[in-house]
Amino acid sequence: MNDFLDLDQTLDCGQAFRWTKVDGIWQGIASGQKLSVKQDNIEPIKENPFWSHYFDLDTDYLTIKNKLIRISPIMELAINFSPGIRILNQDPWEMVISFILSQYNNISRIKSMVNNLCQITNPTTLNFPTPNQLLALNPEKLNSLKFGFRDKYVLDGARKINEGRVDLEYIKTLSIEEAEKELEKIVGVGKKVAACILLFGFHRFDSFPVDIWIKRAMDKWFDGQTGEKVFGPYAGIAQQYLFNFIRNGLNT
Repeated sequence: MNDFLDLDQTLDCGQAFRWTKVDGIWQGIASGQKLSVKQDNIEPIKENPFWSHYFDLDTDYLTIKNKLIRISPIMELAINFSPGIRILNQDPWEMVISFILSQYNNISRIKSMVNNLCQITNPTTLNFPTPNQLLALNPEKLNSLKFGFRDKYVLDGARKINEGRVDLEYIKTLSIEEAEKELEKIVGVGKKVAACILLFGFHRFDSFPVDIWIKRAMDKWFDGQTGEKVFGPYAGIAQQYLFNFIRNGLNT
């Protein structure tokens, strides 16, 4: 079993929305930095401290995988289907807005929404907008983004974070349960969205987002138990392997 970074598996599994693949080259932007990289030459990632951290190259995924496999044989199948998934180190604020937009949505449309938001607020750099920039959007520009019912959730999140009523630095110090409750102060953020924000924006491996696919997996293979109970501190990593497997690989 290989311990490596697979760009396709990592960047197209629903955890990041600023990446596109053109002619075999992945192009993306994070925290104001841009990258173009191919699977057969990931040296730009290894050699750059920012990107090495972003792609989580310092985490020992081989040890984690071996621990997960010992929990259940189904995990070996799931891990071997997409062994190159890594949990990215992404900006918490960007993940708050991205996963608010993810509600009742598909990955392609989320990417379009996020990228259009960046083009409208920062047309030159394409950086993700700050809370202030988002709040400064006039109604016409906001409507042009076609967020629909998510408009009020996005603005509520920006407002509460901008005013410090939801403190992203404080959330880093909290337990999973406390952190979820803090994020749920934002209108429209429920348990699943909060769990996604914690896993993908705060790198909390003990966070276990549950959607219809994961519920199906837990009911089918783990007697409906919670991911936290079954997988402990690596619940979030297990979730990604299971999600990709039951959604794409079960019948292959």
